[in-house]
Amino acid sequence: MNVMVTSKRLALVVTTTLGIALGSTKAEARVIHVPDSAATIQAGMSAAQSGDTVLVAPGTYTENIHYLGRAIKLISSHGAPGTIIRPSVAAAATVNMNGTTGGTALLSGFTIAGGSDFHVVDLNGSQAVQIVGNIFRDRSDTNQNGVGIDCHAAVPPLIAGNVFYNNVSAVCIGVYSGGATILNNTFDANANGFFSHMLGTVARNNIVTNSEGYGISGSYAELDYNCVWQNGTNYTGGAVGGPNSISADPMYGNSPLGNFTIDSTSPCCGTGQDGVNMGAESGPCIICDCHCLGDPQCDGIVNVLDVVRAVDVAFRNVGATQDADCPVARTDVNCSGVTEVFDVVGVIGVAFRNESQWEKYCRPCE
Repeated sequence: MNVMVTSKRLALVVTTTLGIALGSTKAEARVIHVPDSAATIQAGMSAAQSGDTVLVAPGTYTENIHYLGRAIKLISSHGAPGTIIRPSVAAAATVNMNGTTGGTALLSGFTIAGGSDFHVVDLNGSQAVQIVGNIFRDRSDTNQNGVGIDCHAAVPPLIAGNVFYNNVSAVCIGVYSGGATILNNTFDANANGFFSHMLGTVARNNIVTNSEGYGISGSYAELDYNCVWQNGTNYTGGAVGGPNSISADPMYGNSPLGNFTIDSTSPCCGTGQDGVNMGAESGPCIICDCHCLGDPQCDGIVNVLDVVRAVDVAFRNVGATQDADCPVARTDVNCSGVTEVFDVVGVIGVAFRNESQWEKYCRPCE
């Protein structure tokens, strides 16, 4: 199962009827469909207000995207593999999220491909940004000045569950100010992994491999539970791996073909914080090593509806983690007592791997 399939489960997909459930607390929040309601992604963004969702159908979109300072949720309907954004103007950010206010701005479920002369995602003065479940690949930067995700955010963004590979650019993530939370991402065969100039940055459960230059550089509030292996220099610029970090071959499925899954034989399986897996892409070990899986809809099937519910609980604290009428209706996948991003990744992993037979892989929490 390669990244063109498994990243689908890492995209926070949402159906038309559940667009409001995913994001806004405003009753009047809308879902704008691209290309049905708006011909281009940017046309949808221009029509949207803070709290709205722009839901994008599969296809290749050649355009630069601007959030216009609004807290919009930009999501693909079918995940990153089939929903590709390429910049039309190389000298501008592919996705501009500068100055977003008024709620959570979300970018989820896209392949961001190419680009050369500027940052791929620009965060300047942004608040409450989440970049989750995307693929960033095949970027070249002849000047070596650009950054994949350029962070000057007012509030630390969440960058989680993304895959970065084959980017011949300065660095995949650069945190210059404001800090960032960098969780469960996979970086392979890039010029460099990521750096932080801010002590407020937290980086956990990432896999960084085969960078031409460095894997991780800079200053962090917390830098632990990462697998950093076979980079030109694994750590530099003052970065030191924590006591729970490892340096070992993660045993990807087939990285030259974009397959970054790990299975139960990988040293990254179950060795992240609280026993979760490292990296964005997990094979069977994400199921075999967990204690329970979420079926909040209580219908015996883990699917996109349960993903939306898990996101609701993790990021909006909507409702309890368990329905008294359905003992398997949990969103707390790792049984930590809190529904968080690790649990969202777990529910997505089952929802898009085998929707109808999840019980054969895992037992409910005891």
